[in-house]
Amino acid sequence: MPTANPPIVARQAWGANPANTPAQVISTPTPELWLHHTGSSGLHGAAGMRSLQANARSGGYVDLEYTVVVDTDGTIYMSRGVGRDTAATGGRNSISHAICVMGNFENDPATDRIVDTVASCVLWLSAQRAIQSAQITGPHRDAPGNSTACCGRNLIARIGDINRAVAGGGVTPPAPTPPATSGAPLTTVASPKGSQGRVGTARPVPAFGTVVLDNGARCAGDVASGNARVWVNPDKTVQQVGAALLDIAPTVGGDGQPDGRGFVALYDLKNGTVGTYVVPWA
Repeated sequence: MPTANPPIVARQAWGANPANTPAQVISTPTPELWLHHTGSSGLHGAAGMRSLQANARSGGYVDLEYTVVVDTDGTIYMSRGVGRDTAATGGRNSISHAICVMGNFENDPATDRIVDTVASCVLWLSAQRAIQSAQITGPHRDAPGNSTACCGRNLIARIGDINRAVAGGGVTPPAPTPPATSGAPLTTVASPKGSQGRVGTARPVPAFGTVVLDNGARCAGDVASGNARVWVNPDKTVQQVGAALLDIAPTVGGDGQPDGRGFVALYDLKNGTVGTYVVPWA
C-alpha cells in the first residue's frame, strides 16, 4: 500500500558521483509533477543508477536527471532530490519535479507494485511540501513543448491508477521508536554458514550501530568481538551524520524472495531518507 514515508536509497548508498547533486535550486512547492521512464533495458538496482548517471554526465548533464527514480522491484532511489532542477522535462524544469521509473514501458508492463511505489513517491513529495498538488500532472509526453513517447504507453495507461492510489491517502507510519539501550535485536537474518550444528545469524544492535554475527556467521568486513564477530558500517557519511541503524533484512532476488547472498543494513540518514547497504556473506 502506498505510504508517505517510504524508504529511499540515499545517493551515497547507491554510489552517486558526485555524492551531492550540483543541480540548481528551484522554488518549492512546484505546480507540476511529471512522470518519466528511462527507456532502458536491463538497468536496475544501484549499478543501474550508476550507469544512468554516468550516461547522463557523458551526455552533458551535471547529474542524473529526475527527483527520484523508481525500480521495478519497488525500490526508490534518490536522484537530484527535492527543490532541484530535474533537467528532465524541457521548458518545465524550473516549475516541476519529476519521477522516473526504470524500464521501457512502451513494451514493459506497469505492475501494481510500480503503481504503489510511484504513488508513495507522490505522497512523500507532498509531505515534503515539494509539490502544490498531490498528483501526477501527466506523462512527459504531454508536457507543453515536449515531443516524446515517454513514459511509455503502458505506464501512461496507469497514471489514473496512481493518482487514485494517492487520493486514497496511503499509510503514514509512525516515526521509528528509538532502540532500547539494551540492544534488543529487531530482525535476525540466517547465514548459509553455521557452527556446531547451529544456524549462523546476523542481528542488528541499534544501540551500538553494529550487526552481530553469531554461531559462525561471517560477512564481508566483519571483525572479531569476544566470542562473536561484528560488522560496523565503514561508510563515512553514516559516521559523519551519526546515522542510526534501524534494522537489517535479507537480500532478495528478482522474484522478491531471500536469495542467501547476505543482508541489507538500513540507516536513518537524518535527511528524510533511509540509506541501504548491502553486505554479502563471507
